[in-house]
Amino acid sequence: MLLVSSGCTQRAGDGPVGAPAEPLTPSTTIGPTSTGSRTDPTTTVTPRASAGPCTGFDDGERTGTIAAPQLTELSGLAVSRRNTGLVWTHNDEPDDNRLFGIRLDGSLAVTVAVEGAEFDDWEDIAVTGTGPDGELWLGDIGDNNAARASIRVHRLTEPTVSDDAHEQQMTTQVEETVLLRYPVRPHDAEALVVDTAAQQIVIITKERDGSAAQVFTADLRSPDRPPLITMVSSSALDIAGLTSRRDTSNPSIFANLVNLVTAADIDPQGDQVLVRTYGHAWLWSRSHQDQTVADMLGQVPCEAPTVLEIQGEAIAFDPSSGGYLTVAEGENPSLHQFSPRPPSGDPAILPSGRPIDGPQPKMPAPS
Repeated sequence: MLLVSSGCTQRAGDGPVGAPAEPLTPSTTIGPTSTGSRTDPTTTVTPRASAGPCTGFDDGERTGTIAAPQLTELSGLAVSRRNTGLVWTHNDEPDDNRLFGIRLDGSLAVTVAVEGAEFDDWEDIAVTGTGPDGELWLGDIGDNNAARASIRVHRLTEPTVSDDAHEQQMTTQVEETVLLRYPVRPHDAEALVVDTAAQQIVIITKERDGSAAQVFTADLRSPDRPPLITMVSSSALDIAGLTSRRDTSNPSIFANLVNLVTAADIDPQGDQVLVRTYGHAWLWSRSHQDQTVADMLGQVPCEAPTVLEIQGEAIAFDPSSGGYLTVAEGENPSLHQFSPRPPSGDPAILPSGRPIDGPQPKMPAPS
């Protein structure tokens, strides 16, 4: 069992939703990052100051308990774009190529058998598009031993689920499997982001030795992309350097655990990215429209509120509330919701300040 600390709460009413409490200036160093005798070329971003708390979110509330006995290894969340009130999730290893749809009260609405998908270690899920154009991306990216020659991301059309109160059973088919490999050596990873504006898959690694997490991207713009894509190393994400409250009860073990990256998500507008660890959650905001997710992660984020979740490995933006959801592994885990808390008299807004409307860009299908 992993023991983790809760993330700190934020101050309400100090500024726009998702803004840092104080301006922070990053210092950027371009150069290689070494791991033992192996080197991953990358851009390393080192904050000059610890990240401040995000403003405008509440401290979170439990919306329900997930009591289904088959849901004990949850390692990904994505709020449905097609089915109101439905949240997609999945187990990591071992499982049987299954996707689950749960309600905010924690009840299990649907179990979806995913055909055509290999299962090594599903660790995260992403959703793109809106309405009938919604797609799910399943990240088979876990690699505890850092030994896999390649990893996979499966793309499928988001299923439409009826409003039946009883648990449903469905079957769906993978439409595309994107095979990826790292440029130098294998990595373990549990965080997947699909950047539709840049048409990139973004993977953030989980480095158990305490080194900075690595950010890798795969370009999906060309329909003639190769069957196996070699990712590009974009940056190193120094989570430990962002931590505003140090965990010192066991610096050699405990502090490393709370900074391991376990999940990520991007908001529907592509303006903000959430990254969670076992002990914290961080929110990055786009500073200009041409910025990719990888560029965004090179800035200093604010620290989003979390609650104590033992082995928390899932986070997702919740467009219906303008906030986000988290959940942990284990039996009967609680689903937590963090909602905007605007200044008195101001209407609640989405974190990006923009509603979800209009079509979203889609990845080109391979030729």
